[in-house]
Amino acid sequence: WHLSPSALSTFILQPGTETPTVLCNYNLSPLQTWIEQWDKTNSIAASPDPTNLNKKNKKTLDPEFAKLDWSQLQQILEIDQIHQHITPNITNLILIPHKDLHRLPLHQFFDYPITYLPSLQIALNLQQKPPTQAPPIVDLIQPPQGSDLPNAEIEITAIRALCPQGETLTNDVTTKPEFLEFIGDASKDPQISPQPQRILHFTGHSQHFARRPQESCLYLNNNETVTCPDLATSNLQPYHLIVLAACQTSIVNHQTLNDEYIGLVSACLSGGASYTISSLWSVKDIASSPFFIYFYQQLSHNIPVPQALHHTSQWLRHVTNQELREFYQQLLQNHDLDPTISYKITNTISDLLSAADRTCPFQDPYYWAAFTVSGAAPRLE
Repeated sequence: WHLSPSALSTFILQPGTETPTVLCNYNLSPLQTWIEQWDKTNSIAASPDPTNLNKKNKKTLDPEFAKLDWSQLQQILEIDQIHQHITPNITNLILIPHKDLHRLPLHQFFDYPITYLPSLQIALNLQQKPPTQAPPIVDLIQPPQGSDLPNAEIEITAIRALCPQGETLTNDVTTKPEFLEFIGDASKDPQISPQPQRILHFTGHSQHFARRPQESCLYLNNNETVTCPDLATSNLQPYHLIVLAACQTSIVNHQTLNDEYIGLVSACLSGGASYTISSLWSVKDIASSPFFIYFYQQLSHNIPVPQALHHTSQWLRHVTNQELREFYQQLLQNHDLDPTISYKITNTISDLLSAADRTCPFQDPYYWAAFTVSGAAPRLE
């Protein structure tokens, strides 16, 4: 897409064609009005608590921004016309938004594995990296003890059980120099081919500063920050994937998006990571934790990152409370679990017992459409 002062142009590039198909919408007023409403709604939206399903207050499952007219946005972006150009042999889509479109969950309009890109040039750069091979090696950055992410310990423990190879740092004892040394470890030689499928998983908090995007950051202990320039200038080449979990990577103020997106995602890709997973808005870890556990289950079966994220989003969308209980009960089968973690999992199961079995607590796009993957895989020779 390209958004100019006079038109929204959609460029559809297909394999084997030399020129793109172009759709132009010269009436920008509906889009501008829709984005204004998105900004207003997104700034006041509060995350509902799906564990309180026994309460009569239906608003707990009705996030504010879910009231937006998504079908209207679909018409404005001419999604139906785009679908007409997607031939049966297409299995993946790459979306390259422009300006304010970077902030919207456009992938919810397509039932395909979706990869976002800040620009085509980043994809061309990333395709030059050596290919990766399974199994994944996961470097974990844990949140501080006593953080406001009560399900994060379950998430981290489950991921480590699925992917035992890798190193672990704890946020409450990690300084900025230690963090940068950890992610830029020279022993992770980017010249090895095929490159191990190395993953950096950060569980914690981040913030996007719309008026000063270069200061957007990840938070470490004592409010130490790792900024966009820190990430963009680090050696992230060894990482096939960087996951920013339970983070607020959304952009609330749109006034600074004059051209390409600048933020944590583009910084990670500029640093050399093939893919980066982030969220367009904050989602409570009661939803994000099972999301990422299921995602790593997909990766452990050698499913590529875009497909794994697509499968996980659809699972979170349709999973019932009964299936969630079974999901957590399977985690309890790990006999090496710390008693504290077992207790937290048991409490989570208990919270779900009072809910109707067939209820899908995360079916709203607020939950499953929040997570996106950006980047490009190395080109196979």
